[in-house]
Amino acid sequence: FGVCIVNNTANGQRADGILVSQGGEYFIAQNTANENGISGIEINNRYTGQGSRPVLTGDILNNRLSYNGGAQLSSVGTGVLVTEFAHAKSISGNTVNHNFPGGIAIFEDSLTDQISDNMVADNTGNGIAIQKRSAVMKILSNQVLNNGLSGIFLASEVTVDQVNSNVSNFNGQCIECLDAKNGLAILGNAQVRQVNDNEINNNASGVQVANNSSISEMNDNNISANINIGLFVRNNSIIDQASNITMNNNQGVHSIFVSNGSLNITDSTLNNNEGEGLTISETGLVAASYLSISEQFGEGIYLRSGGTLDIQNSTIENGRSWGISATGENTSVDLTGSIVQKNKSGIIAQNGAVIQCIDSTVAENNETQISGSTAGCN
Repeated sequence: FGVCIVNNTANGQRADGILVSQGGEYFIAQNTANENGISGIEINNRYTGQGSRPVLTGDILNNRLSYNGGAQLSSVGTGVLVTEFAHAKSISGNTVNHNFPGGIAIFEDSLTDQISDNMVADNTGNGIAIQKRSAVMKILSNQVLNNGLSGIFLASEVTVDQVNSNVSNFNGQCIECLDAKNGLAILGNAQVRQVNDNEINNNASGVQVANNSSISEMNDNNISANINIGLFVRNNSIIDQASNITMNNNQGVHSIFVSNGSLNITDSTLNNNEGEGLTISETGLVAASYLSISEQFGEGIYLRSGGTLDIQNSTIENGRSWGISATGENTSVDLTGSIVQKNKSGIIAQNGAVIQCIDSTVAENNETQISGSTAGCN
């Protein structure tokens, strides 16, 4: 059994504009659902019967969903909601704008094959949210703009295979909100295999990976002009492999910040960020190669409180502070085959920190070249 809901208008309902529940197959396309009390479209496989839960699966395509939610509770509402063991094969081509608070949400043990080619803008909360043990194969080629919290929000034991080719810009517009405000947030035991070819610019913060979360592969992303941190890896989280990341013109204290987490990054550019280029603290661990770090307002690289860096074949130049500064016990840098030049000052290791140079050059810095506890540096 199943249902096709096509070319309808479902506006101004007390709860949902369109609701499908308790098993079956659905096809929902080219509808308009605006100004409903909870969701424009809700797919809810809540089941109170006996025996096994029936499968609820289908497609949500090319719908127009605006100004839904917030009527019964200010924190409850979405343009599209898939929840409670439901399945969506494709959520594609929808326009999901000005909903309260969320745009597209996959909640509570639900599955989605593909969220693609949607316009998700100006929602008061998160643009696209995957939460509470749910799983998504592909979040692909969406325009996620001007949302109050995060553009793409993945949290609470979720798994996502691909977050690719999205534009997630100008999110985090809610100034008074204290929740995560990122272009892409991966939090709370969330596991993502691939984050490639995304534009994550002009958000409150760029990308955050936190609280036992991980990205296996992160390539060819532009993370620039964000108001605070560009890329933040913290609290036992890891990015296994990142390459060709562009980090320019971020405005916060840190462009990349690794705190009690780990990052393996190569072939990437950090240019003209207003704070430090790469910051490592609280036993953070970074392996880096072929980085170009230039014209930072703060230190090119700054380590503290047990941070560890192994950096190879990189250039740190033309900065307004130290090229590399390390401070604190158990803080260390291995600098191999790299150049630190034309900064205000070169490298400094102090208060128990150590910098070890191998086949590296520290030269032509304006004030000091080498200071503190270093070895092999010249």
